[in-house]
Amino acid sequence: MDGQPGKPPAARHRAWLEAAWRLYVAALIALLWAPMPARPPAFPGADKVFHAVAFAVATVLCRAAGRGSAWALWFAAALALVTEGGQAVVDDWFWRPLGWPPAERTPEVADALADLAGAAVGLGVVRWALRARMRRNGRDSNPR
Repeated sequence: MDGQPGKPPAARHRAWLEAAWRLYVAALIALLWAPMPARPPAFPGADKVFHAVAFAVATVLCRAAGRGSAWALWFAAALALVTEGGQAVVDDWFWRPLGWPPAERTPEVADALADLAGAAVGLGVVRWALRARMRRNGRDSNPR
């Protein structure tokens, strides 16, 4: 028996997944608002690919933590608006007064769309994984 006698194993795992999801979102916000040196992208569209992958991972973690698909998608949309909209504000109100070089980040609609596309891909991955697990266990159902 491990250290939490009253909690079933699934609840303990869910708590760890919730913590991992929250930590990931905090790190993602910090990364998206941090000043970055200007350098050419690794390949054309690399920024959009990063946005899509980052939000796909956030959405998978959100679903793994027990949130529903609709909740995860709404959260991703809100997070996309906050991270994109906040880029200009954080630069002017936080980095410059501290004497840091400007982050040179500007909100882009294309970044927000890449965020939402990544969230949709993340939901698709979760849905596929749940269906595969149900088929493997002999149950054919429509996961939400």
